[in-house]
Amino acid sequence: MTLGCQPACRPNSNAALEGSPAPRLPHAPADWQSAGWEAPKRLGAFGKVDLKPGEARSVDLTVDPRLLATWEAASNKWTIRAGTYHVLFGQASDELPATVDVTLPDTSWSAASRER
Repeated sequence: MTLGCQPACRPNSNAALEGSPAPRLPHAPADWQSAGWEAPKRLGAFGKVDLKPGEARSVDLTVDPRLLATWEAASNKWTIRAGTYHVLFGQASDELPATVDVTLPDTSWSAASRER
């Protein structure tokens, strides 16, 4: 089973100088505490792209499913709890202007399993 997120974003350079924006992709369950998360959001992926002034380019980012999961020691499994997850896009943790909600099913896999 493959489960994760593969969003794409399109950073652009509005500056007069060349730059290297680093798009970030934090994510979080709508109710992070009941999902068993230790923090309100996690950094799922990031990238870096070199841009010339006024240029825009698509960047594909992939979130490893383990970054959407919590470790359940009692069952020795990774678990993604069913629900709505917010995928946020931006260039800094305090500057996340775009959000997309995705709904994920309840999923778990063994620590010994290579398949997700």
